[in-house]
Formats: sequence, C-alpha cells, structure tokens
Amino acid sequence: MTTIAEILSRDGKRARVVLEPNPFRPSGGGQPSDRGRLAGGGFEADVVDVRSDQGRIVTELKVRKGELRPGLSVDVAIDEAWRLILTRMHSGEHILSKVLEGMREGLHITKTHIGDRESSIAIDYDGDLDWDLLFAAEARTREIIARGLAVTVHELDERAARQFPGLKANWDRIGDGTVRVVEIEGFDANACCGSHVASTDEVGDLFVTGWNGSAPDWSVTFTVDGDGLRDRYSQVLRRLLRQVGCGDDQIETVYGKVRGERDGLARVLDRVRQHLALPWTTDEGGDFHLYVAELPGWPVDVVTPTVKRLVEADPEALAVVVCPDEAGQGPFVAAAGADVALDLRVLLKGRPDLEARGGGASSWVSGRTGQARATAWIKALRS
Repeated sequence: MTTIAEILSRDGKRARVVLEPNPFRPSGGGQPSDRGRLAGGGFEADVVDVRSDQGRIVTELKVRKGELRPGLSVDVAIDEAWRLILTRMHSGEHILSKVLEGMREGLHITKTHIGDRESSIAIDYDGDLDWDLLFAAEARTREIIARGLAVTVHELDERAARQFPGLKANWDRIGDGTVRVVEIEGFDANACCGSHVASTDEVGDLFVTGWNGSAPDWSVTFTVDGDGLRDRYSQVLRRLLRQVGCGDDQIETVYGKVRGERDGLARVLDRVRQHLALPWTTDEGGDFHLYVAELPGWPVDVVTPTVKRLVEADPEALAVVVCPDEAGQGPFVAAAGADVALDLRVLLKGRPDLEARGGGASSWVSGRTGQARATAWIKALRS
C-alpha cells in the first residue's frame, strides 16, 4: 500500500503525482520504468511512467475511475511480467555489450535502449560490423549466460565506487551521492540504475536480431526470447531456399548476384528516364497548355523526370500522367509550370469526380486516382 502524497498536475485522465512510499522503479539507464495499477477508496489508475525529477520520483497516472486526492491510500499492483522481461533484457545487454567491446579494439557502447520485445545497443566504432562478428559475440554471450554467474548490486559512495576494480562508469552522468554498481561475478562491473537478474542463467536465450548503420555509428538489436525466433527464422529460410533453389551456404551469393543485377537495371533505367518521350494528348487553349498522357501499367516514378522537363521548358504547361490498371484505377502525377495560376492541391479537393487521393505542393501532386483515364482528366481540367 502507498499514499498519494502530492498531486503535481491533472489534465483530463492524465495526472502526475508523488507517492509515499514509491514502490515503482523509475526509468533510467536506457530502461523504461515499472508499470502497474493503483486502486483504493473507489479510485483506480494505471501507472504508465515513473521518472526522477529534481530529486523526487514523479509517477504518471492514467485515471480509470474515482476521485484523485492528496492523502488517498491505495493498493499497489506492479506489472511483474513487464518488470521481469526488462530485467532480463538489461542484464543481457550488459553481457553482450561487454563481449562486443572485448572483441574489437576501439569499439565502444555509447547508449542502450531496453524494450520488452527487442532492445538495442548504440556503438561507436570506426571499423565495420558484420554477421561474423555478431554471431561470435552472440555465442560468447550465451556461454557467459549459461555459466550462471552471480549478479550483485552494490550501493557505494563515489570514493568507494571509483576504487571498485574494473568499474565502467560515465562519471559525467553520475551525480553526487550513492553510486549503484552492478557486478557480474568475475566478468563485468558497471555503474547502472536499471534492474537486473540475480544470476546470468536467468537472462534467457539471447538472440541478435540485426544491425544497421555505418562507421562510426552502429546499432545492434537483440532479444532474450530467442527460442521462438529461431523457429520462425528457420521456417522463413527454408521457404526462401525452396523458392530460390539453392543450398543455405549459397543464399548470400545468390542474393548478391540478384542485387547486383537489380542495381544495374536501376542504373540503366535512370539513363532511359532522361530521354523518355511520352505520347502526350495536347490542348493549348485556355489559361494553360494542357498535356495528358495515359500509360497503362507503368510505374509513375519512371515518367517524373519527363514531366519535370516539360513544365520547366513550358512555364504555361499543366502536365498529367495517369497509369491505369485493368479497372481504370492507378497512380498519377500532375505538375504545373511557373506561369500556371492554379493550385493543384485545391484542384484535387475540388474535383471529387477524379477520385484522386494524394498530396504534394501547389505545383506538383501525386497519388492514386479512381479515374486513371486521360479523357476524365482532360474533361475535369477544362471544365
């Protein structure tokens, strides 16, 4: 049980309060706060966030029912499943981070984000990350986890903390007072305010899910519930191998060839775009020169350079390309020259008969239309 000692703010169902005592772990160290529920005296609220703010712990509530008032005593229900998965993730992150830093000289962990499904590690490293490194780090981390090393939390003053053997700490972020040191027996010591398991074998099946970035800014993602993922990844790979028709040791080579062919075709297409001539239907009457082209089944991005060249060459041009499918629907692009006094966004809103959905700027819009026929657009633009 706890007491709502102070109400800091209230906005509809949202409220920020101070609890005495506070039973919820606040966010910190890249780990979200505890969640849970308060209930008592006809009052119920969800605890959605807990933060340290200027020396006191502030709890954010979503009120479900009842009156929120200072001095109200309430029962506490902490979401233990949420706390446990974050605890396992955070301990797994400590081990994986330590392993990674030990595998490459100059590799440093700069930030972490702990989630309930997937967590991430931000890395500063001038070299390259690759799957060989990450697979080796994953295997080493799982080995450490399986050893069941004791995880101990020490509450130390700054002087004692600075003398703690092998302690990793960002002293710029540590204020005056107690330093919380998380020690993994014979393996790691880290200044951290997050929650942690008592033994490494409680972490679970750590599984590296991916990585991205470029030197020196990298990010690695992982989970501690790898059992289910391994089954899923295996099924996906087996399906892929069946479609591609190669062995698992050849899939990267085959993919590399396909990607190279795709990139080559993209370069050819870029050159073709610059010289493409479209079958325009033209009408130079009225306040602008109208150009409309109907290209069934075409991808609209192929024609955008041609449309751009047209309106730049003829500032009085209004150009439209529609690419209908068999049902007469499809993508479109419309552009206006500099001397055309027409906002194409307003045009789309004012002509519901075109069934056009999209957006852009006043002189350039694109999207999809239910009337992807040249005749429909000519009629709409000239009426």
